[in-house]
Amino acid sequence: MAIGTWEDFREKSGFSDGVGVCEIDIRARKRIIEMINQHPSVQSEKITAVAFDRGGLHNSCLIAILPNPEGKTEDELLNGDLEEVFLPEEVDTNEIVGEAYAAGDPMNWIRRDLEIFQDLANGCDGSDILICERIAEIKRYLAD
Repeated sequence: MAIGTWEDFREKSGFSDGVGVCEIDIRARKRIIEMINQHPSVQSEKITAVAFDRGGLHNSCLIAILPNPEGKTEDELLNGDLEEVFLPEEVDTNEIVGEAYAAGDPMNWIRRDLEIFQDLANGCDGSDILICERIAEIKRYLAD
């Protein structure tokens, strides 16, 4: 599992069909939405990024980009017609996603590393000593 990509936040099959969504992804989504909505070209185009938790989809960490010429609230936008639009080209979504994750709590990265290595260890026969050593190292770090 790596950090989410812009596509993970936009596609209903993102984050491995939602299975890979972690708390850090939910927090990153909040920062991504804030950063997008503060972008001057987004404001001039009168569009808004919103958290989209549509029922029936596995991915619970979606972002919708909606036209908002009347300055509606997020709830009003989500209760209306969801005609999504594209972001202006000036918005570098890869940079925004990277910055949003970089601003996250470093302890979450460590815990996520531990989850990843434990998942890998569960699927191996124990012959990969590096995985076992890395798990022990992360657990020691978290215990301190």
